Amino acid sequence: MKVAKHSVAVVAALSLAGAMALPAAASATPITQVDAINAAFVPTREEVQAELDTLDQRLEAGRKASFYSAKASSEYLEAKRYFEYGLYDEALAHARNGESALPSIPNWTNPATASR
Repeated sequence: MKVAKHSVAVVAALSLAGAMALPAAASATPITQVDAINAAFVPTREEVQAELDTLDQRLEAGRKASFYSAKASSEYLEAKRYFEYGLYDEALAHARNGESALPSIPNWTNPATASR
């Protein structure tokens, strides 16, 4: 009978400890917490596509004029890769870096503003 009293006391103490630990664990911060997205500027798909088209046309014009820019070409490829993954802000940044890496081509006019 003495053993039964001790086992009841041990079970009661463990139950009380478990009941006290439950609220503490419930208020803990989850491990898989998601960071907030900084959505200050996310370009649209059309904006990025227009920038990529312009860069592609400038690279093509440079190739025809026997000019090659490795940095601009690699930035263009990076921009295309990010664009395909839907990461438009990174794609636009790489496209703009590619544009800035190109020197000014004499007589270059944007096809959208060129007269026909």
